[in-house]
Amino acid sequence: MLSGRFENCYGIKEFDMGTGINFSQSNKALIYAPNGVMKTSFTKVFEDLSKGEASKDRIFPEATTSYSIHYYTNDYVFTSANPRNVPSCDAVYVINSFSDNFEFTKETVS
Repeated sequence: MLSGRFENCYGIKEFDMGTGINFSQSNKALIYAPNGVMKTSFTKVFEDLSKGEASKDRIFPEATTSYSIHYYTNDYVFTSANPRNVPSCDAVYVINSFSDNFEFTKETVS
């Protein structure tokens, strides 16, 4: 199960995933939506989480960025008010569709 709440993340003003994404039937998820509904911004937060980097807001850089992601039994919480505490998760891998190359290692690809 994946759920979360995002605030001021790369243009996402406020977003709550609600009941979240249930992975009991499959370990994959596809997010399909029209252009301009913040798919890239949403993905950028997960890319930051996978790399252990701080998220931010490109539109309002002075705004406090925060997210709280619940993934099975783990919680990943970040706020730019406390930038020293940046979570990291190696169970997340983001594939950018516009990238010419991928950073695959033996551990991330089977």
